[in-house]
Amino acid sequence: MSGATNNLNDATPTCTVLYSLAPKGLGTHECESLLSYVARLAEAHRVSLAALCEYVRQQTPSAGWRRWLNPVVGLSLRVPEAFISTLIALTGQSSIKLCSFDSLSNVVHLHKAQNFRSQRHCPMCVKRTRYPEGWHRLIWSIEIVQACPEHKVLLVDSTCGASHDEWVYQSDRAYTPGVCKNCRKPGFACIGKAPQKAAAQQLWVAKEVGKLVQAITRGERFDASRLPSGISIIVKQRWKNTAEAARELGVAFSTLHLALSGEARISLRLLVSLCSAGGVSVVSVLRGEVSSLLRKREPIVFQRYFSKDKQPRRVSRLRSEIERVLAREPDVRLVRLAQMVGVDTSFFYRNFPDVIEHLREMRKTEAPLKRWRANLKLARRFLAAKRELLSLGREFSTVNVYNSVGVIVRSGVPLRLYLFVREKL
Repeated sequence: MSGATNNLNDATPTCTVLYSLAPKGLGTHECESLLSYVARLAEAHRVSLAALCEYVRQQTPSAGWRRWLNPVVGLSLRVPEAFISTLIALTGQSSIKLCSFDSLSNVVHLHKAQNFRSQRHCPMCVKRTRYPEGWHRLIWSIEIVQACPEHKVLLVDSTCGASHDEWVYQSDRAYTPGVCKNCRKPGFACIGKAPQKAAAQQLWVAKEVGKLVQAITRGERFDASRLPSGISIIVKQRWKNTAEAARELGVAFSTLHLALSGEARISLRLLVSLCSAGGVSVVSVLRGEVSSLLRKREPIVFQRYFSKDKQPRRVSRLRSEIERVLAREPDVRLVRLAQMVGVDTSFFYRNFPDVIEHLREMRKTEAPLKRWRANLKLARRFLAAKRELLSLGREFSTVNVYNSVGVIVRSGVPLRLYLFVREKL
């Protein structure tokens, strides 16, 4: 017989404790998330997601985490490495570890990068791959991604659109990829909204994050030492200095400075914003392949990029308080204004860029007037000192002026005023 083998181990398939399901979409931007994989595995075993997670936790030696009250949230955040190792041992699928951003966590700060508050999906992708062949993409869980890079439509919240009368019993509601949790309709047919076309900025972000997902799920590893040089090139060629870059990107100066020096990991939001300003690829910056900018563009600032309902709740409450302070003290400084409303200055750069611009314009108009008043006051003091010294028969010199007025005349405005009073008056 052709193709026969004499080794019994090669002819006999490996027996695993759990079904050896292969993750879907590996090596592409459509790679499924770890939550989707575990949910499909639970569906194959006809058990709930919570029961399967608890079984994996019990099989893990010296498990360092408690039982998840909500497995959907637990699997959406950073999953313990022991959980993934046990799941690999039970299924025999070593590629499960590629279904998350854990390999990127040593290079990029992933805090608030993944959206675990609500599930989202692309309506076109869900229609194309229906239950039971559907899966939840990893890119849908990234908060800054608002569109599908393939179908160029906006992602929608996986919230049931049917009336409460059509909902199933609470015990029958379970998370299944591609199926509504409440009414159990495949493809989220209960929503019934037409897909909306995505904007150019939203598509650019989706495509760049999609390339990043594709590289990570192929097993590519990035070196953290190469990243500071790449973002330094963007900042130096796009802006005059780091302070100007931080203001335009809507972040604190220390946040960008620590990322440039390599003392702290850069967030995924800030990395994508920097790459959008230079027109370079996110993956190229992570690989250290950036030598110059392709083109200079306006950066995507995600505080403006998100809709108003995505912003912090206290933003709307603080705006009215800020307006009252500005009406009472028009020439207030930014530090003083931040202290009065109870926030730091970086909060203004992130959420109130219009207030920052207003304060800058006020400084431009108020500063010359303040300087003119100060110079006039100093000139009057010089003139009074000159009259006093002449009446006493003493010379109008810098030493005598210092003893009389208390101003050291060396350079700048005091010296010009001193010479003017000495020669003209």
